[in-house]
Amino acid sequence: MKKTIIIVLALIVFSPTANAREESDKGLINDQLDKVTIQLKWFHQFQFAGYYAAIEKGFYSEEGLEVALRQRVARTSHIDDVLLGRAQYGVADAGLLWQRLQGKPVVLLAQIFQHSPLVLITLKDSGILVAEDLAGKHLMFDSVGHADIPLIVLVLDTFGSLDAVEVHPKSFNPQQRNLYFLEKVPFGNVPMNTLAINSYENI
Repeated sequence: MKKTIIIVLALIVFSPTANAREESDKGLINDQLDKVTIQLKWFHQFQFAGYYAAIEKGFYSEEGLEVALRQRVARTSHIDDVLLGRAQYGVADAGLLWQRLQGKPVVLLAQIFQHSPLVLITLKDSGILVAEDLAGKHLMFDSVGHADIPLIVLVLDTFGSLDAVEVHPKSFNPQQRNLYFLEKVPFGNVPMNTLAINSYENI
């Protein structure tokens, strides 16, 4: 939608009465907004910058909405949090499609990423370059939030069985998560879409 911005130079005289009326009008408008909560798939970070900007720019309020963003609670599923009524909307990934196949009453409203940005973080000397290199390896993924669906599909498509790898639940340990960066451990990353798996993300 194209917006035309018109800059008007004018002399504006402020008065206490006018300001009080303006604040009153703002309060009335805010009372009329529908309050909704969006459940994020992860903790607050730049990934969700679009939502933060929309709030600050007033895009939601222009549509009659007062939006609150709820960050991920590590030990619960962000999809389940929506189903349990803790939020009205949510940001998810391919796990949402799995939940739908399981009969859960979830609906996809918008597809943000057409290609998956997921990567596997590995040690630089691991030699993991293709899916077959994962045989016998230990993999950590977020199974609570159903984000392990692309990994499960990858392993089944490559080996025919999940027994070919050792899957561990994500620990959500900050030290473990930042090990490569804080201790400068040489690491590499393998994009999931280069391993013949390309799933939707941020849906």
